[in-house]
Amino acid sequence: MQAECEGPITVAVRRGPFVETALATTRILMAAQQADATLIHAAADAIAPAEVAARLGIAEPALAGFTVLPVRGEPTEAILRAGLSLQARLIVLSLPEGHDGLGETREQVLAQAPCPLLFVPSRMARPLGARGRLLLPMDGTPTTSAVFPLAQVFARSLHLTIETLHVAAVGATYAEAGTMTVPRFVDRPHYDWPSWRREFTYRFCDCAASPGPHVPTQLHVLPGPPHDAILQRAAEHPPDLIVLGWRGSLAPGRALTLCGVLKASRWPVLVARMPDGAGPGEATDNAAPPC
Repeated sequence: MQAECEGPITVAVRRGPFVETALATTRILMAAQQADATLIHAAADAIAPAEVAARLGIAEPALAGFTVLPVRGEPTEAILRAGLSLQARLIVLSLPEGHDGLGETREQVLAQAPCPLLFVPSRMARPLGARGRLLLPMDGTPTTSAVFPLAQVFARSLHLTIETLHVAAVGATYAEAGTMTVPRFVDRPHYDWPSWRREFTYRFCDCAASPGPHVPTQLHVLPGPPHDAILQRAAEHPPDLIVLGWRGSLAPGRALTLCGVLKASRWPVLVARMPDGAGPGEATDNAAPPC
C-alpha cells in the first residue's frame, strides 16, 4: 500500500469557495493526529507566502498554523514534487460541487501520488468527527484488505467506529486467491450468515489489524453495483469519512467504484493505492466512463 510517511499533511488548493472547507477539515486532522500541515499553491509566477491568501480569496488569518509554500509551475508536477520532498503523510485535495469528473490535475495526482489522498467535497453537512463512524467498503479480496490498518489510524485518532461494507455484486467473479464473497445460497440462515460474517471479519479486519487500541468494527452487506451501494449506505447512515483502497489503474473498465463514489460523495473520501492483485477474472463492469 502507499506509504503514510511522517511528514506534514499537505494541502493543495486553488481559489474557490471550497478552500475554507478543505482548510477546516485539515485543521481537525492536524489536531487529531498531532501533525503539521503545509499548504501548496502552484502559480505561473513567483509569489511570496504573504500573497497566497489573497490569491486564494481568503483572509490571511485563515492560514494561521499552516506552513505556506508557494511554488512556481504546473499544478500536477508541483503537488507531486512537494509530496515527495516533504514526505507527506497525506495530500488533501478539494472536490468542487457539481463536478462531472475529477479533472486532469486530480486524476494525475491520484495516479501518481506517493501517499494517500483525502478528497474533501466543497459542501459538508457536519465537520469531520461529528458523526462517529468511518465507512470502509471492501470487496472481499486480500488486496483491498490492505487498507484496513490505514482506516484504523484515522478511526483511532478521530474516535470513530469502523463500518465495513461488503457489496454483493451479482455475477461478479474474482481471480485473486483468498477472495471471499457472499455465498450463492444459504441453507440455514441462523447458522450460515453469522458464520460467514465472523469469517469475513476475521480474515479482512482482525488479521489485517495493526497494533494499538481496539477499534469497534461492524459489518454490513448490500447488493451492488458497488458505488451505488456505498453511496446508499452513506446517505442512510452518514459517515465522517469514507476510506477506499484502489488498484492504481484509471484505464477503461477500471476504478469504476472509486470514480463513481468521488463524483457523487458529500463526505470526505480517503483513497490509498493498493498493490494490484487483479487477475483475468477480476470483477469489472462493461461500461467504462472516465473519472
